[in-house]
Amino acid sequence: MGWKAVVCGVLAAVSVSSPAWAEVRVTVKALEAEATKDGDDLSPAAAQKAAKSRVLKRRAMAKEAAARLNERLKAAGFRHGTAQPLQRAGEVLVVVYDRDATQEWVERVVFGRGEIELRPVLERGDLWASLEGTLSDGMEIRGAGPEAYVYGLDAGALVDLASRLALADAMVSVAPSGVGWKIVALGEPVATQGDIEDVKLGRGRVGASYVSLRLAGDASARWSSGDAREWAVLLDGEVVTVSGRPSAERSRELLVMCPKAAQSDRECASQIAGRAAAYIPVILMPVEGAREQQR
Repeated sequence: MGWKAVVCGVLAAVSVSSPAWAEVRVTVKALEAEATKDGDDLSPAAAQKAAKSRVLKRRAMAKEAAARLNERLKAAGFRHGTAQPLQRAGEVLVVVYDRDATQEWVERVVFGRGEIELRPVLERGDLWASLEGTLSDGMEIRGAGPEAYVYGLDAGALVDLASRLALADAMVSVAPSGVGWKIVALGEPVATQGDIEDVKLGRGRVGASYVSLRLAGDASARWSSGDAREWAVLLDGEVVTVSGRPSAERSRELLVMCPKAAQSDRECASQIAGRAAAYIPVILMPVEGAREQQR
């Protein structure tokens, strides 16, 4: 049974516990109707068959989810982390041992579908400049002409402003910029998670962590032929970095640098690498009542 055949419209409930020892339990539940419209009138034999089918689907989903979560743990740099399907149908247990990992770190590797997008940053300087007299305290217009943009240190305030701006030909979002953030207009994606061939964690000369995404040939060609001055990399709808045009030598390698505002670039890079390494088309939700445990 293929992954795509069983994940359409599913809800996975997850419980996460401690930092050094993170225990994640995934329970898969189907959101779509799995029986016929007159399912309430099924005969006992038909109802039993339908129930057995749901169990088999959940087991298949749990097995595939475990494999993909293992890919995430490895890409995130957790040497001692495993994901295994449990005997109970539709459940996966993930355990991570790492003395440096925090609760939030582990959760951000596990949660999220891992949707990657590479989008051009469109120059809308005239529009941003027209907002100057309406900006809240802490926001300002930087740059001039087509390259002008709205900048601020409060990401939440910029997100609120961006949500009230609508462009017919672009997606409005907030992106890292220096130690702060800026509002950007984004074009259609030239690459998505299906175009990522490899994901690696790296460390620069000054010790800063980064993520290297290797693009497939077609996606690399679309990126190289684009005329945008800047490109945004989105992870699950959030801009995680803005980069320039690709160089001739590294046209297939997309480097993702963590925002300067991030408290730990190693933790940030680990989270990005983990989620980018394996797309999981299910919704992962914390199980209510999950307890944090320490070892």
